[in-house]
Amino acid sequence: MSGSLLDMDSPVVDEEGRVLKHADSDSVNSIPPPPPPLGMSAVPVASEESCDITEQERLRQADDEEAERQHRELEAQQLQQQHLYAEPNQVKQENQQNLQQQQENHNQQEEEHSFQQQQNPEEEPLQPQQQQQSQSNEEDGAENDTQEHQSQQQMLVTVEPTTSSKQKEAAEGHSDTCCDKFLKCLGLVPCPTLLSWILLLLGLGCMVGAILFGTWDTRTLLEDDDLLWFMEYTVIGVSVGMFVVGCLILVSSHLSSEPTSRRVFNSFKKNRCAQGMNIFALVVCYILLVAWVLATAIFAVPLVLIINMLIVDAESVDLGVYGFKGGVKNGTHLETFKKDSKELLICWGIVFCSSVVIVNSLICFIICVTANITHLRDNRFSTLNAYGSEEVRNSKHSVLDTNM
Repeated sequence: MSGSLLDMDSPVVDEEGRVLKHADSDSVNSIPPPPPPLGMSAVPVASEESCDITEQERLRQADDEEAERQHRELEAQQLQQQHLYAEPNQVKQENQQNLQQQQENHNQQEEEHSFQQQQNPEEEPLQPQQQQQSQSNEEDGAENDTQEHQSQQQMLVTVEPTTSSKQKEAAEGHSDTCCDKFLKCLGLVPCPTLLSWILLLLGLGCMVGAILFGTWDTRTLLEDDDLLWFMEYTVIGVSVGMFVVGCLILVSSHLSSEPTSRRVFNSFKKNRCAQGMNIFALVVCYILLVAWVLATAIFAVPLVLIINMLIVDAESVDLGVYGFKGGVKNGTHLETFKKDSKELLICWGIVFCSSVVIVNSLICFIICVTANITHLRDNRFSTLNAYGSEEVRNSKHSVLDTNM
């Protein structure tokens, strides 16, 4: 046992006298490997560290590619969900933005790859394989892009008819027919006042023509050119004045009636001003009504005289009793006088009827103006016109829909 231990602990000496140690020791004098044979060049072998680095980069590139593909799939799903409710123009803009982003990412990847090649020249032998992998990845990405673009175009085709149909339905819903527009216009016009104004115009037109013809025929019948010399000027002035007054009353009634009064007289002071305007119009209508009632009574005088002369069969008629020139009419002169007076009866009858129509139109004006004053004095509508708040507008006491 002792001899074996000494043999194991004793050093080994070669022929030249050098002490040899075991190959497992860390000494410098360990047995070196045999030299390579003559005539053969040393083959460069990549170190283990360089091989480990390239494998890590490959794994990282593969992970990056998978992450990009997943990101693209998520973007495609989001685009599909958004395109269902997006407009065609917005979808096109988003497609352009996505393509630009993909191009930018591709350029960044190429720049990073070139920078890595410059920093690691030892990896040049592996460049062809990496280029092939990058080319295959680019081809796969291009195919995915084309598929996404085709799917987006299909979605655009499906979205465009739906949006156009929705737009058509909205246009049909909002487009009013001619009848609806006509009813809206009538809802803004005060119809009772408008009818009164039309009656006034009809009465004035008929009265002016009948008075002028009746005056001219009366002068020839009574042989008095100076009779009723003021009638032409009076009739023209009265007709023009009544036309202007009727138009002013129509305008004031339009402003004072719903729904225009809510927009025009929307404050307390404006409401009071509207009441004053309508009260003034009411006073004017009363004065004109009284004047036209008196004028109607005056126009009835020639009718009474002519009817009395035609009903009573008298042998002679003394015109001087009535204040006219011509003396006494009897015999054949009386017969011709009666024939001409029948034509005058038609003219003065039209004048009387026209005057009655004008009186009726003034009565209608008074009713309409009084209704507007009552409407403006009402507390509910005064508050509505004064403040115009949404609570008052939407309350059950307010009348908002006044269209016919």
